[in-house]
Amino acid sequence: MEKKKKSRPVDRAWFDRRMAEKSLSLRGLAVLSNINPSNLSRVMRGLQPLRIEQAILISEALDAPVALVLEKIGTKLPTRLIPVVGVLDDGLHIDRRSQRPVTPPMQAFPDLPLNTVSVVCTDAVSPMRGWQFCFVEAQGVSADAVSRLCVVRLEDGDEMIRFVRPSLRIGRFDLLPLFTKRPYAEVEIAAATPVLHIRP
Repeated sequence: MEKKKKSRPVDRAWFDRRMAEKSLSLRGLAVLSNINPSNLSRVMRGLQPLRIEQAILISEALDAPVALVLEKIGTKLPTRLIPVVGVLDDGLHIDRRSQRPVTPPMQAFPDLPLNTVSVVCTDAVSPMRGWQFCFVEAQGVSADAVSRLCVVRLEDGDEMIRFVRPSLRIGRFDLLPLFTKRPYAEVEIAAATPVLHIRP
């Protein structure tokens, strides 16, 4: 007989308090976080994992740190060292030529692949300064990149972090910003790979 999958210990009382402070229902939080309400309900019962981009949107809606949201949702994050391959400016554009900062070991999802690398925001005026975005390098558009927060390389070689959405034109994509950064409409992309973890 198949074993029943064990649920994660979710601090539902904490989420209920934060939602009450923001006058949000679970459905309202789901809308702000771009999550199907039934899926968010499963997340809150510890039956479904929370993706990092969903955790970011929940943290914005509840005005709480991403790390705290992950902790309250029951995600245990062991520590490991993730190589840095580039830096980000405030517009979340990647520069692989600039000097890379030395980063300490970080708490990261235990199922991150061994070949995970990262880019770090070093822009002094950015509210994301110090944020470390983890991903696995890709040569093309990853099958699970669509509708995810991704590291994207355009055909001209420019790299950035954006949400990848299908465009109305076949073979092209709309790149939507995290926060209030610049969007791109109907662009051809050379590669896209999901952001797997973020250390704020």
